[in-house]
Amino acid sequence: MRISIVLITSVVLGLVLGLGSTVVELGLRPDGSGHVEFGPRHDDVAPPPLPTEGPPPKLVVDEPEYNFGRGERNAPQHHEFIIRNAGQGPLVLVMGKTSCKCTKGEIEHLNVPPGGSTKVTLEWETKTLGPFRQSATILANDPAQRSVDLSIAGDIVASYRIEPERVVLTSVSSTKPTTATARILSYGTINLDVVSHKFESATLEPFFSVAIEKMSADELKQETGAKSGCVLRIAVKPGLPAGAFEQRIHLHLNLPGEPEIVLPVEGRVNSPIEIVSRTAGWEAEQGVLTLGQIRSAEGAKAELSLMVREGAQENVNVKLAKAAPAPLIVTIGKREQLTPTTSRIALTIEVPRGARPVNHLGSNEDAKLARILLDTGLPEPKQLQVLVQFLVEE
Repeated sequence: MRISIVLITSVVLGLVLGLGSTVVELGLRPDGSGHVEFGPRHDDVAPPPLPTEGPPPKLVVDEPEYNFGRGERNAPQHHEFIIRNAGQGPLVLVMGKTSCKCTKGEIEHLNVPPGGSTKVTLEWETKTLGPFRQSATILANDPAQRSVDLSIAGDIVASYRIEPERVVLTSVSSTKPTTATARILSYGTINLDVVSHKFESATLEPFFSVAIEKMSADELKQETGAKSGCVLRIAVKPGLPAGAFEQRIHLHLNLPGEPEIVLPVEGRVNSPIEIVSRTAGWEAEQGVLTLGQIRSAEGAKAELSLMVREGAQENVNVKLAKAAPAPLIVTIGKREQLTPTTSRIALTIEVPRGARPVNHLGSNEDAKLARILLDTGLPEPKQLQVLVQFLVEE
């Protein structure tokens, strides 16, 4: 039993030590930062021997730390430090270890005469965003200072970003335009521009517009590190069907490779008539009814309600704007008065038994969500929209 405990303890200890050495070797800090990129760490290099005769050297570094401010992710950077010999004897330098393999250093002259100087170049690159700080150790034969650490620090950012990453309009008028703005900022070029833009939903495209303007110098001053930028002025026009909506704007930039930014714009059109349901599967914010995978022999049915409020009750006259996409069957009930200011109209959406196989999961262009449009009979909103997500299989 004692032997087993010893063996288990040895195995666990070996794993811990192995993991620890791996963490050190990869240059990772406890918080997970640091990144493997470059070669030798020089961990086993010894400092040069001390002088045995004559006056000693004196190592001086006027600026041992360099803050580069903002740096672009995946972009190699470098900085040159100056080491001076303020002593009377020759200064001998050796490259020591770096704190991470994402950093490497090179000494221009390993032997520096009295009164002379040399350059030490540090190069670094990172694939992670956020604060960045690394260092390299220079070993010397100075009896008073056997080593010195040269440090680099700053923030790693992407060359561009969009803010906000998603436009959310909580209250969209059905009779007046609703506007919003977004900005694209560039930290790598002084001439950022949007080459082209495209709306993902062709059905909703007539209700959207985007105007693109260059940011002024005064606007850029408020964004630390930004070299250029664009303002997107987004407008949602009147006439959009009542209820929740989402449009996605694809923006191509004039950067290498013409990268694409996708900006979702979502919201809800206010209306005196609204679709509600207590049934699982109805996502009111997206206006999507999910029926899921349906066996043809079983079919499926969902019960929703149209809630009519205020003075719209007497004028509402709900009917299908056009035939529902096959194989959906839509049934609209009669208006039922609930309170003096509220009434209800039952809305049933059904996939009948024996329906042919069809894919409306919305996973690609050939499997779009089924779309049901209802005329309300009201001046505004004239229509309501229900998107249905389902798959019929044998």
